[in-house]
Amino acid sequence: PTNAASFFPHAAWPASQPPGAVVQILVAASRTGRTYRIQSATNLLGPGPVWSVFGAGQPGNGGDLIFTVTNDSPERMYRTGVSLP
Repeated sequence: PTNAASFFPHAAWPASQPPGAVVQILVAASRTGRTYRIQSATNLLGPGPVWSVFGAGQPGNGGDLIFTVTNDSPERMYRTGVSLP
């Protein structure tokens, strides 16, 4: 985002998958000059979840980005992040 009035586009993925499934995570309307990443955690309870970068980041291209997660786990949650390169 380049200003306080902008917002981070939502990402969408299936809520539940069988173990070992392939999941595709969509980041809609990326921006050039930004790097997008997926982070994962296996436990959201406790004093604070531990989020780990999952796979390689992708540069924004002005369009949608798709991240493919192989060997998904039912206990794994995902979130998206954006940063300057």
